[in-house]
Amino acid sequence: MKELTFLLFQAILGTTFIATATYLVYFINQNNQIRKIARIIMVVSGIAQTLYILLRFVLAGHTPITSQHEAVVFFAWATTWAYLSFQEQIHQTATERQREKAIGNKRNPAMNGQPDTLQGRQQSVDIF
Repeated sequence: MKELTFLLFQAILGTTFIATATYLVYFINQNNQIRKIARIIMVVSGIAQTLYILLRFVLAGHTPITSQHEAVVFFAWATTWAYLSFQEQIHQTATERQREKAIGNKRNPAMNGQPDTLQGRQQSVDIF
């Protein structure tokens, strides 16, 4: 079993390095296909980290955050899944903004993506 945990740890380390290198290529080239590939590799790494933590839990019989090694692995696992969830949330928000901007431009091309605020006119309201 110790050999299995060692091999799984090496696989996690390798996939994380490959994902990091792929993200670096994406940052240089700004190619969305490369970003998607890097995200898939990072998800595979996150799943492998989850399996590693579960395997360590089964072998140790307690929560695997008691040693320094286990704490660092847990931190890496938490950081990986936090990054992936925030990245997805940011991507969805950006997509919604682009969609709203495109719809706004189709409704009124003169607006140029600005919010619909009576087009600069003030509305008078009679209270009495």
